[in-house]
Amino acid sequence: MDAIIASMPEKCRQVFLLSRHDGLKNKEIAEQMAISVKMVEKQISKALLILRIQLAGYLGVMLLFLLQKK
Repeated sequence: MDAIIASMPEKCRQVFLLSRHDGLKNKEIAEQMAISVKMVEKQISKALLILRIQLAGYLGVMLLFLLQKK
């Protein structure tokens, strides 16, 4: 996960970390970074898409791991 997040474009990574790691609301992020709330929403969507695409290959492995735990 850390490597995927590190590979994101700078603004995308900053917005994502402020949202998910620091727990800031979109309006707070927008004020802190001097961008619009709409831009924050777009950057979070972009970050989630990057994560989804990059982690798609691991879905089978994660399912096997979870099933073996039971």
